[in-house]
Amino acid sequence: MVWSVGTSDSWITLSTNNGSGSSQVTALVALNDGLSRTGYITFVAGNKIVTCTVTQQAYSISVPSSVSISYNTPYTV
Repeated sequence: MVWSVGTSDSWITLSTNNGSGSSQVTALVALNDGLSRTGYITFVAGNKIVTCTVTQQAYSISVPSSVSISYNTPYTV
């Protein structure tokens, strides 16, 4: 069976857009340096349509409110 796959989200890249029979599609998502976002990947084969939702959380850095530092021991944040 012939199938196709696509996304309209610029931050999602697919390894292929179409094929036939059984195959594997890899989705690569770009680093999120902002708010959380949701994108969609849609597969179509014959009269069947399947949409997968991809949610990427917001970018954040957690800094501890307090740390214990020993004398003459490096500490990295």
